Amino acid sequence: MTARSRIAVGSYTHATAVGIRVIDLDDDGMRERTRIEGVAHASFLVHHPTLPVLYSVSETVASSDGVAGAVVALRFDEEWQKQPVELGRVPSRGDAPCHLAIDRQNEHLYVANYVSGTVACWQLESDGSLGALLGERQHEGSGPTDRQREPHAHCVRVDLESQRIHAVDLGADRVFSYDLAGLGSELQPVCEWEAAPGAGPRHLALHPSAPVAFVVGELDSTVTMLRRDTATGGWVTAGVWPTLPGEWSGASTTAEVAVHPTGKYVYVSNRGHDSLAVFEFVDERAGLAPRGWVESGGAEPRHFALNHDGSVLVIANQASNSLVRMSVDQATGQPRILDRLEDIDAPVCVLFLDEAR
Repeated sequence: MTARSRIAVGSYTHATAVGIRVIDLDDDGMRERTRIEGVAHASFLVHHPTLPVLYSVSETVASSDGVAGAVVALRFDEEWQKQPVELGRVPSRGDAPCHLAIDRQNEHLYVANYVSGTVACWQLESDGSLGALLGERQHEGSGPTDRQREPHAHCVRVDLESQRIHAVDLGADRVFSYDLAGLGSELQPVCEWEAAPGAGPRHLALHPSAPVAFVVGELDSTVTMLRRDTATGGWVTAGVWPTLPGEWSGASTTAEVAVHPTGKYVYVSNRGHDSLAVFEFVDERAGLAPRGWVESGGAEPRHFALNHDGSVLVIANQASNSLVRMSVDQATGQPRILDRLEDIDAPVCVLFLDEAR
């Protein structure tokens, strides 16, 4: 069916101390390999490009004891099996950090702090630990809905093609772009893209070869294609598509957007409708062609990830405490449910690690 692989799963820790799990995937199913405690609300994960080091947010807010959000670095053994060694943790420079990105070229780590509407960047040391704070930025702006009274940074994405970091802000209805080279006491802004009022942009995915990106509107259940302006390097709106069927009338919000490694398909998760919306990428002019919806196999699919060749997709269904593995038809892009792993408390992030040997 598929090659053996391995994922890390991040969870909210309201009901358990286990914030991170490492899980093996093979023809016989999904099996938990390692449980990691000590990272509260590990809601987003990334891993070092060459070392067995995992970075996690701790999506917490400042309280009476002054504990705010944090970024944690964990070093594993080569097989991701033993309990990791914590290399350190640093304040995330804001409340409720919810997303991370690594600049593999310059070895920088970026974080988005949702409640505070801030982004920050650190140097990565040679052992994978977190080094000096290189820059930070407070977003400004608001939107027309109750959830948009102030900025809420929700995603950071490194774009090596344009040498920029894109920070998606749900509260400000904007994507702020910063210069990768312009690090100092503040991140240096170069341009910004404005979404439709009330869209609530949440996450951004870059196409692997075309000069386009896709942004999901959490609040209006849309996916917008952005085309890079060759003159300025900024984004311009190239098309907007609904992520829900026209007959749907219930409450629903989007969560994740991802592009298939071939660039041929785009996927969006819908929480409420509890589905993956499937689109075919036609080209940078025509944009997307809707190709239907696939049930997520659980409730509130917050996050999902594709493996390195796009043959396997794993969904974290937060409200049903389950992971669902799907095979992806490479000819049509359509996912099909293979199996489930139940009783994973509030899973909200899936990260494919290096393919297991």
